[in-house]
Amino acid sequence: MLGIMYHYVRKSEPDLPSFRYLHADDFARQLDFFQERYGFVDREAFHRSVRTGEPAKGVVLTFDDGLVDHYSYVYPLLKERGLWGLFYVPSGPYRRGALLDVHRVHMLLGHLGGDALLEKLHERIEPHMLIEGSEKFGSTTYLSQQNDQATTHAKQLINYYVRPAFKEALLADLMESVFGSETDLAARFYLTHAQIREMAEGGMGIGSHGQSHTLLSHLDAAAQREEITESFAFLRSLCGDATENSFCYPYGGDQAFNRDTVAILKDLGVSCAFSVEPRSIDVADLNEKYRLPRYDCNMFEHGTASLG
Repeated sequence: MLGIMYHYVRKSEPDLPSFRYLHADDFARQLDFFQERYGFVDREAFHRSVRTGEPAKGVVLTFDDGLVDHYSYVYPLLKERGLWGLFYVPSGPYRRGALLDVHRVHMLLGHLGGDALLEKLHERIEPHMLIEGSEKFGSTTYLSQQNDQATTHAKQLINYYVRPAFKEALLADLMESVFGSETDLAARFYLTHAQIREMAEGGMGIGSHGQSHTLLSHLDAAAQREEITESFAFLRSLCGDATENSFCYPYGGDQAFNRDTVAILKDLGVSCAFSVEPRSIDVADLNEKYRLPRYDCNMFEHGTASLG
């Protein structure tokens, strides 16, 4: 069984010349490729695999971040083909009326490019704002993404090196200097409540991606529990029993969560959780259930990112 991870699936936006995304036409071509090469795992078979520990044969489609792209381009195509997907939605944007920090980074990179953003970061970041020993993440993060060196370094700097206490203010300042107010931008960026409900009623799995898309491993156990429980509560208020009882780690990888995270998921009765290790899901993964691997879509035919 192969888990495949998607984020942005859209068409060209001239105002974002350096924005990386999977073009909607390539997404359709990739579905054709997966159908021919592997076939797809239906929803019932996926849940049976999680319960029994026996991997089904085929592809499981997963979509992170609750982006409006998923309603505009992904959902119609899946419905047309009789397919389903797991959509992992963070609850934070619906509370704060602004982009999550991870998406602020994407928008800044899309508008400015890696070199210009890195220059602005170096102007603003002081030594005391960095986590001691954070350089270790430089050799383990964003390895499968198709980024230039400056883009990779900018993402590592913001998402792994800067202390959480400084990250919000740093990105808010950058967003204000580049885009002005975020309110309208955020309203257009994410799925609406009605779209989430429609997708759940249409057979899609709507699962939790935490509240603020933060590195859970940087939080104590109490803060992690709040991130997870608040997100599930929000989704259940929209989708009720149709909410998918599974989780997807923000950022993913072993550096993104810890034993506290897994203990909380087990305590809450969450059925499984996805990470980002690029390999197929085997029996051992399904017996563990809380670090299911996924391939990035760009590792397969028709998955090359478009720019701008």
